[in-house]
Amino acid sequence: MKKMLLLLLMMILLFPINDLAASPDADEYQKLFYEGNALLEKGESDAAIAAYTRAIELNPKGYDALANRGEAYLQKGDFASAISDLTAALNLHPHENIQLRRGDAYFAAGKYDPAISDYTGVISQNPSNTQAFYSRGMAYFRGKNRDAAIADFTKVIERNPASAQAYGRRGSVYGSKGMVDAAIADFTKAVELDPKDIDSLTYRGVSYYNAEKYAEAISDFKKAIEIAPDNFRAAYGMARSHARLNQPDQACEWLQESIERGWDNIDYIRQDPDLEPIREAPCFQKIISVE
Repeated sequence: MKKMLLLLLMMILLFPINDLAASPDADEYQKLFYEGNALLEKGESDAAIAAYTRAIELNPKGYDALANRGEAYLQKGDFASAISDLTAALNLHPHENIQLRRGDAYFAAGKYDPAISDYTGVISQNPSNTQAFYSRGMAYFRGKNRDAAIADFTKVIERNPASAQAYGRRGSVYGSKGMVDAAIADFTKAVELDPKDIDSLTYRGVSYYNAEKYAEAISDFKKAIEIAPDNFRAAYGMARSHARLNQPDQACEWLQESIERGWDNIDYIRQDPDLEPIREAPCFQKIISVE
């Protein structure tokens, strides 16, 4: 996701400067605009916002500065301001990249319906925009429209068969629908395309676990941990898998590892039915006795 956000950011940063002929301070506007771009690329969102704001004060119709200030607000996590600026920029200069980023701002704010509307608008303008299909698929998934999400991720895969990310996301949707075999197939393709895809390894492990293929689950969880030692989800999956194999010592060891890696919900551990086979083991009782 981070790589895609950076790509979209660059799309906005590379917009041509709008016609500045009407502004008496064209040179200063351009200077502030590029200053804001440089700051934004370095992740200095507050300073970038200040530069863009000064530019907009000189030329309120500067859609490029408005769009990029919206990007800076989005980077900062101020989604309401991001949506406001991107809407203003879109009104001045309708462009698919601005609409795509407003969709991202709506998505980040948890407003999935308007996000879907924006992504659909982009697709209407440019049916070959795979990023819009991917993002709309994510919004459909979060909005619980899983069939529509599958359709959009499938569109991405048709256009870009090398997209490990699209296979991984579609696998997640299949998994949420209980379609374990389809989920495993997609996660497997994702891992073939990107052997270091931690999410696909972890969730393929979960899918194997749900299919009661505990040895295969352990193999995937182990690989995920080797790539990312702080992956507490995979460590917890290891604990569950060993518990189902009635291996209390290994299960407790990985349960402790998952806690040390960040899984600190002891109440959940106490009630987790997947740990039932080791519930009476002394090592398990010791772990859950911690207040």
